[in-house]
Amino acid sequence: MRSRRHDFTVKRVSTPASVKTQDDLVRPFREALTSKTRVLSMTHASNISGVQLPVSELCRLARERGILTLIDGAQSFGSLRVDLHAIGCDFYTGSAHKWLMGPKEAGVLYVRRERIAQLWPLIVGSGWSEERQQDARKFESLGQRDDPTLAAVGRAVQFHQSIGVDRVEGRIRELAAALKTELESIPGVRLKTPREPEFSAGVVIFSIAGVTPSAAAKYLYSKHRIGGGGLEGKFSGVRLCPNIYNTMEEIDRAVAAVKELASKGIVG
Repeated sequence: MRSRRHDFTVKRVSTPASVKTQDDLVRPFREALTSKTRVLSMTHASNISGVQLPVSELCRLARERGILTLIDGAQSFGSLRVDLHAIGCDFYTGSAHKWLMGPKEAGVLYVRRERIAQLWPLIVGSGWSEERQQDARKFESLGQRDDPTLAAVGRAVQFHQSIGVDRVEGRIRELAAALKTELESIPGVRLKTPREPEFSAGVVIFSIAGVTPSAAAKYLYSKHRIGGGGLEGKFSGVRLCPNIYNTMEEIDRAVAAVKELASKGIVG
């Protein structure tokens, strides 16, 4: 919408279906950058492929060319240890209601201090003034806020930290790895998310021969109460995202349900 309104170009970059090295993921971005590129926007961990991008390397690549970097952290905030200073991005966003298990319609925005002057909020309210343009308050909408939701984000972060960031990431990766290993052993099931932990996180995408993703997701929920997503179109597949509240027994149950579905070969 902004490109149509303000007449600039958005160039989309696709990562390869098969990933073997970090450069497999970096190369498409490197080849797409030109002297006209102003911002590199990337998804830390994809919700449609499960691929985790080497964001530190991509940010370094952009920084060398004077390009700003924005990371969509919807699938990494609350699931991975995220060190924004080490990553070196200019901007980062995260959703509170996903892996963090917080309230909906809330999230986080990180702006590197030296980039504050370059970024302007789209909405301002009562209390916003020129004096507040040098710190994080520049990006607050100081009108009628949902204060209980903001408080709930804080409590979700406290709960997350009480468990331990590394324990959370370790558990999510353990469950995802077990799920991917078992799914790969099922005839007719093709894993679309890389098995290697350096190229993936908690999102697991797979396809079932002879079964549309939407039909698979409907079957898994209606017959087994297993909540997943059915992705249609260019990036088709079934999405399962085990979080820390899941058990290995539930992973086994999900695998058994997929095996049952694959053997039936329901087309929908």
